[in-house]
Amino acid sequence: MVKSTKCRSFVNAATKLTGVRAQDTFTKSQMFMTELDKHLRIKTKDSTSLAEVMRTNNINAIDEDVIGLALDSTMKSVFSKDYTTVDQMPAIRNAAKFVESISNIPVLGSVLPFGRFFNNTIATVYQVGPLGLVAPTAAIMRGKANIQTAEAFSRAAVGTTGLIIAARMAQENEDSGNTATMLNVGGGTTINTRNAFPMSEFLAMGKLLNQLASQGNLGPLGNVFGGRAYY
Repeated sequence: MVKSTKCRSFVNAATKLTGVRAQDTFTKSQMFMTELDKHLRIKTKDSTSLAEVMRTNNINAIDEDVIGLALDSTMKSVFSKDYTTVDQMPAIRNAAKFVESISNIPVLGSVLPFGRFFNNTIATVYQVGPLGLVAPTAAIMRGKANIQTAEAFSRAAVGTTGLIIAARMAQENEDSGNTATMLNVGGGTTINTRNAFPMSEFLAMGKLLNQLASQGNLGPLGNVFGGRAYY
């Protein structure tokens, strides 16, 4: 117990000295303030900004709904959202708990050291892909759409478009002899995005979709993803 306390104190001191905690606090607070301003403008009839609320000292305008929505979107943005809470579907909640439990097991936790971050990574991949279109589309069809529905649909639509572009880029990379994670940024410069999430994920998924399209496994959608079988 004493060793654990000393180790924790050492880690806390190191994060302070290296500026990690200061940077973490600053970036998260900036994100939260931005989200607070956004949801405050959406909630109020006259689109009151956070600056206006602070200037007039009208703190009552920032109610629990605004804070809750701002906090939720902030935690998603910084990959810190807790997917083990009761408001999640049982299957998702149990899977998230299992992943986080692995991170807390000595030695075995080194294989998956950041369980919550991993859960947020998987959630992001789902939310910005074609599957992310299902829930908001269903809500729109039922007439239960709101601003969160619009954001989810827009996020998934943009991500799906990104996958289509990545699939076509995968074909270009194959033709030029580059690996799937190579990206031409212009001016004759090519970089490797292998460790740059989510760009690496997009390019890898793009390669997979392009291969499926070329093999004829996507049917008429093959043209969309640049499959040679449909040229």
